[in-house]
Parts: sequence; C-alpha cells; structure tokens
Amino acid sequence: MKAAVDSARRIRFESFELDLRTCELRKDGAPVKLQGQPMQILVMLLERPGEIVTREELQKTLWPNDTFVEFDHSINAAIKRLRHALGDSAESPKYIETLARRGYRFIWPIDVTGTTLEQNRAAKPIPVSANATPQPKNHRLLLSGAFVTATLAVLLGLNVGGWREKLRPRASGSHIDSLAVLPLENLSRDPDQEYFADGMTEALITDLGNVSALRVISRRSVIHFKGTKKALPEIARELNVDAVLEGTVEHSGNRVRISVNLIQASPERHLWAKNYDRELKDILLLESELAQAITGEIRISLTRKEQARLASAHAVNPDAYEAYVKARFFLNKRTESGIAKAVELFNEALGKDSNYAEAHAALAQCYGLAAFYGVLSFREAWDQARVSAERALALDESLSEAHAAMALVLDANWQWQKADYEFKQAIELSPNYTDIRTFYVNYLLIMGRVDEAIALAQGSEKLDPISAMAAATLGTALTYARRYDDAIVENMRAIELDPTFPIGHLNLGRAYELRGMLPQSIAELEKAAETFGRTPLFLGFLGHSYAVSGRRTAALKVVSELEKPSMRKLHPAFHIGLIYSGLGDKDSAFKWFELAYREHLGATMAYLQDPIFDPVRSDPRFVDLVRRVGLPTIH
Repeated sequence: MKAAVDSARRIRFESFELDLRTCELRKDGAPVKLQGQPMQILVMLLERPGEIVTREELQKTLWPNDTFVEFDHSINAAIKRLRHALGDSAESPKYIETLARRGYRFIWPIDVTGTTLEQNRAAKPIPVSANATPQPKNHRLLLSGAFVTATLAVLLGLNVGGWREKLRPRASGSHIDSLAVLPLENLSRDPDQEYFADGMTEALITDLGNVSALRVISRRSVIHFKGTKKALPEIARELNVDAVLEGTVEHSGNRVRISVNLIQASPERHLWAKNYDRELKDILLLESELAQAITGEIRISLTRKEQARLASAHAVNPDAYEAYVKARFFLNKRTESGIAKAVELFNEALGKDSNYAEAHAALAQCYGLAAFYGVLSFREAWDQARVSAERALALDESLSEAHAAMALVLDANWQWQKADYEFKQAIELSPNYTDIRTFYVNYLLIMGRVDEAIALAQGSEKLDPISAMAAATLGTALTYARRYDDAIVENMRAIELDPTFPIGHLNLGRAYELRGMLPQSIAELEKAAETFGRTPLFLGFLGHSYAVSGRRTAALKVVSELEKPSMRKLHPAFHIGLIYSGLGDKDSAFKWFELAYREHLGATMAYLQDPIFDPVRSDPRFVDLVRRVGLPTIH
C-alpha cells in the first residue's frame, strides 16, 4: 500500500500538474494561484474523472450544515474561480462540464503518477469519459477512475502531505490574533471597476483595524499581493500573520456581491466562508456585518466601544459611495494629480450626501496632504481641512479618521497639546490605523520625543511589514535620532519596496546629506522632485543640498524658481530660508523664516526641529523662533 501511495504523488492533465504533497497546482511548471474551496473542488473532480460529482456531495463535504454559508452563491463563486484559474469557461468547457442542477464532471484525460513532470510529459494520459473532447490515440496504458478514487482514498487515509486537513472542514474558533485581508479579486469583467475592489479591500481592513485585540496588516503591505500567484502560507509568512482573508467582489449596477474565505495559515486549513449580495446603498452595513462575522468566527473579544462602532453602520447614497471609493483610489497614489483628483471626488461624494462622515474626514486629510505636498495653497488647504474635520466629528465622534483629521489641523496650527490629545484618540479608536501612526511619529519627533517616535515607528512596521511608507517613517525617526547610517538603510528599503515613492527619495537624500554623502544626497533629492513634482517641499531640500555642496549657482537658481509668481500660492518662504541657511547667509535665512512665521505656515515650521538646522540651532534668532512657534528646545 505504501508503494501505491508513493506512486501517486501527482495528477497531470494537459499542461497542468497538481502536486498532492504540497497542494500546489502548476501550469507548464509555473505556480497557479488556487486555494481554499476551488482547490478542494478540483481534487474531488479529479478523484472521479468522467463521473458526475453532485452539488449535494460538494455541499456535504465542503459546506457542512454547521458552517454558516449560502451554498448556492458559494459553489457558483468557487467554480467560477476554479475555471478562471484553469482558463476554462462554462459555455465551452475544456476541463469542467456543468450538468444543470445536478453537478459537475471533469472531462479532460488525466494521468496519476509518482514520476517527475518531465517524465509525465512522455506518459500516456487516461481517457475519462466517452464525452471528453480530447482523446489520446493509444489507450493501452490506462488507470481507471476507480483506481484514482482508491489512490486518493489511500492518500486521505494515510494523510500524505496533510491532505486530510486540507480537505476536511474544520471547526471554528482557532486562536488567531493577526490577519491579512488580501486584495479582493474583481469579477466584474470591467477593468475600470478595479477601484471598487480595492476600495472594498481597504474598507474591510479599516473596519477590522478598529479591533484592538486583532493585528491587521495595512493596505500598503497587502496591495503587494494583488494578482499574485504566491501560495497563501507563503504570503502569511511574509506578513507574519495567523490567517488570511481572500475573496472576490462583483459590482453591477446598484448591486454588490462579495464572496470571502477565511483561511488559517499554519497548519493551512479553511475556517469559514460567506457570500453577500446587497444593494449598493447598504454597502456600509455589509462591511460592518462582515467585520462582525469575522471577529466572531475567530473569537476575538470586542470592547463595548468596538461593538458599538461596528453596529453603527448606516445606509449611504450609492453615488456618494462610488465617488468616495474612487477618491480613495486616487488619494492612495500619493501623486500631485492623484491628490488633486481625490479632492474633487471627495467633494463630489459630499455633494451627493452631505452627512457622509467618512467622506468629510477623508477630505480633511486630503486637504492636509495637498498643503504638505504643495498641491494647493497652504492656507486655503488647511482652512478647508479644519471645516471638514469639524464636520466629520460633529457627525460621528467615534470615527477614528475624524480625530486623525482634527489632529492634523491642530498640528498645522501649532496647537500642540490639543493635537496630541486627538492623535491619541484616533489611535485608541483604531489601533491598526497606520496612517495616523505615521502622522503621530512625526508629531513626536518635533516634540523632541525621539525614543517614543522610534518605538511607535517600529511597531507600525509590524502592521506594515512591506510598506515603503512604514520604512520611510522609521527612517525619518532614525534621522532625528542622528543615527544616519541606520536611517539610510531604512530609507533604501523604502525605495526598494517602491522605487516611485517620492518621500523615500526625499528622506534618503536628507540622510545622505547629514552623513556627508553629498553627491548621493543630490541624486536622491533630484529623483524626489522628478518623481512627485517641483513643489516647495522637494525644491527646498534640494536647494539646501546644492548649497552645502558648494553649488551656489544651482542653489540660487532653485531660490529663483521658488520666488516665481506661480509659486506664491504655495507659500515657499520657509523653504527659501532653508536654502539660504545652507548657503551660510543667516540674515537672509532668518528674513524668510520670519515671513513664514508671520504667514503662520504651520506644518513647514515643524522642520525647525530637523537635524539639518543643527548648525544654526544655537543662534539666538533661531532659539526665539522655536519658542514663538511653541516647540521645545533641542540641544
């Protein structure tokens, strides 16, 4: 019997090969992404090639009565995903034939063997039924469907490769305290609907991220696995999580259909599945219901506030939701055009539903980023941000994003203690909210609380293990700690994760300059300006690096660029002063710093705590400026 098991390590059909030991499907040697129920269905079909596997058998095996699943939707979605992985179609089936209201049948010849793939290519396949379209010419070496059944039965009996665990439904309640929501697959056949699938993924991450007892990986890290063919256990190892949630979303008209599977990583096993079919107006209710179902399945304890938050979902105007999700899609690009488009779309969403608290909060943060990056007039952007943040809080005080938006507004207006309170409120309401952690790290740095900032940034990397922003944030904290070599390493990692990330290039350029590596600094700062755009933020640090490198003409050319009328609305005074500081012209530098102070250019003045100002930190004018802004003195 052992010999029989060893001889049936692989099942091959056409260019596909299923390895029974590793539960991996390959096509021409390349891995094919297929896990969970679609994989289990494939095994059941291959176990009985040419025979009908009824829907009742599939339900009994994969969706037992004690599993809360809408079977019809689940089986249809699983078969659809299986066919997609195989490149098959229901209309003209090549591998899987549908027998209406009865079940499914595998119709391509298969080969069960213990040999290698190369040897398999020379082997003769097994005809599985008279109805199968392709038929081999030589039928002398055959293995019957009964033999395949017996062989797989032996595999299950001896649990070779852990197959018994992979195929048998499992009881819920496994100990899971970390989770990754993988990008939902868009089944709408319309590539323009990708924004909707991404938006649903982000919404699930946000809702689950509000649960303090659960570590949820951020969107920035999971987006790396969009369309990946990596196996789920490998993804889980990279993200260091206990379980992953995968699924599909289909948006058509005013209806949304979502299918999700919760899968434990080690040992790999399917824990739970659920399908939802709702009207778009109920999408927020659906997101909340799904988050509650997941936390209930893995037995995560919710605080009263968390329970109340998940239960507070409400109906939303469908057009407003569409505009909101599109706006987040563009905002996440973190480009000049993306931020500008996001502002337009958030305003459009609020035009459809003025009581949409999430849209008000997101618009406030978007205005803040527009001011920071120099996309909109600094003063105008922050004034608009305050209005939106106040409205968001008035509508929903339990909304973490609203407190985060208000924290940014207060920070930009030098109301430091109030900002600290709002930052803490936002993090308490949503412990996994990585964006607010990033903002709070920067706040701690300008308050001189560098050790706290480093600890928070390191903790954020656990939520964002493969995120360029998380690496760059830690790199910034290490720069403020004057640990320039370590900062260079972190910022280089940020760029490796995303070569187009402008803040990564900016931070690396600053660290290089402080380390005395001036040619490298200029190269990175030029790349930052090239990647994002020639706004005051990027030009100021580039001009300073030119200045300290002795390239006076290049530095003054940047000053001239910043003094152009087209730049005035972006209030470049602080960054012009930064360049004169690098040139050693302190009088001119403090003239421009004083202008920036009078214009109350909030967030930019926070750079006064940057190590780049260490050469002038003891100047009485600098000490007085720091005092008036309300920042602590750093020695």
